[in-house]
Amino acid sequence: MERGTPRSRGQFHHYLPRFVGRRWLQEVKNVTLPGQKTKGGRHRPREYKQELINSYDIQSDTLHMGTTDLGKTFGIVDMYKDDADSTDVYRVERALSKLESDAARVFRVLDDAEKQGGSSVELVRSQVNTLRKFLFLTTYRNGVHSQQFLGVTLTR
Repeated sequence: MERGTPRSRGQFHHYLPRFVGRRWLQEVKNVTLPGQKTKGGRHRPREYKQELINSYDIQSDTLHMGTTDLGKTFGIVDMYKDDADSTDVYRVERALSKLESDAARVFRVLDDAEKQGGSSVELVRSQVNTLRKFLFLTTYRNGVHSQQFLGVTLTR
């Protein structure tokens, strides 16, 4: 499939960055799924790391201990899809993914400093700017702002 073309299934877009959710990891499993047929007619299994967290389902009043797949939670299908540019509908998601990746590296620096008992951390301007952008955009990922941009009304 070419980059930027719409997919029939859509993409799962996380509204909580995965590097944040990983703070609550309970277990990481290596999972092998049966793959699709390749051009040669062979099946190539798909392997990935399944990151499991604890979760609580409010609707069913059920606690799930170490069985919730982080990769399939805290997100919505095609949340950042932008149909305004049909040549690249997932450009916003890719840009956010890059920013999140850059921010995760800066947070790792901060975490490492804390683990070593440091009382201060020196960051270069680009790292500070990355954090500034990330934190600014994070405020727009909450329920109130999502209503504004997605045209959705949230009820409690």
